[in-house]
Amino acid sequence: MISLLLAASAVLVPPATRPVPAVVIVQGAGVSDRDGTIGPNKPMVDLARGLAERGIASVRFDAKGAGSDAALAAIREIAAARGVDARKIFVLGHAEGAMVAPRLAERASGVRGVVLLAAPARPTDERMVEQVRTGAALLGDADAAELQASHLTESFATVRDPKSVTDPKILGRPAAYWRDLLSIDLGQSMRTSKLPLLVLQGENDFEVRKDLDFDALRASVGIAEGRIEYRSFPDLNHYFIKVTGMSTGSEYGRVGELDPAVIDAIAGWIVSH
Repeated sequence: MISLLLAASAVLVPPATRPVPAVVIVQGAGVSDRDGTIGPNKPMVDLARGLAERGIASVRFDAKGAGSDAALAAIREIAAARGVDARKIFVLGHAEGAMVAPRLAERASGVRGVVLLAAPARPTDERMVEQVRTGAALLGDADAAELQASHLTESFATVRDPKSVTDPKILGRPAAYWRDLLSIDLGQSMRTSKLPLLVLQGENDFEVRKDLDFDALRASVGIAEGRIEYRSFPDLNHYFIKVTGMSTGSEYGRVGELDPAVIDAIAGWIVSH
């Protein structure tokens, strides 16, 4: 196993007798590092190791700001890595990373396909405000929910104001990052993409919801003559970790693991393409 930990990325290439496919992992806005660390969990490490066990290389990277340049650099890095088949590079995005993944794949030459995990159909600000209210309501704290939702609404109003020079730094990300996301219509990106797409959803995810996001994308975009595939997984939360009942976010603080069935689905799809 070739494992390289560089200043801004981690490359994992499994041993093989021939060059292997590779995945570029593009994360969401809420993560703080390349591992997708949330509480005691590192779901992107689980994903990278699971893919390696199934004969697929990966690169995950730290990205501040909009992150597009870092993602494109990661695509070039993994394509040039020893033991990787440069003709079989895939982009995988989670949450906000899923929103930008189709566009990144189109900008980078030679990408073979795109995997979307917890892909939001709704506008970013609408989804995040609803997420705050839903999560707090599930935890029984309506007052805190309204306070947080009000603050978030004001912050996004600043982001949307073209005359504003204030940077609210939502989740530590600059206004430019959020303006970029707000400009993206994921459904339209999926329709116009020429690449194969795999869309995966945890059915107990309260941040990106099966009914309002996954089902909405499937209904509005469809399968594009077989180019797009959809799969949802019972009992999995936003990070594709098993949870009993609907996720509230409180379980993020408990030890879990990205479900192997999700890794199987990703690996099987990649091999078939």
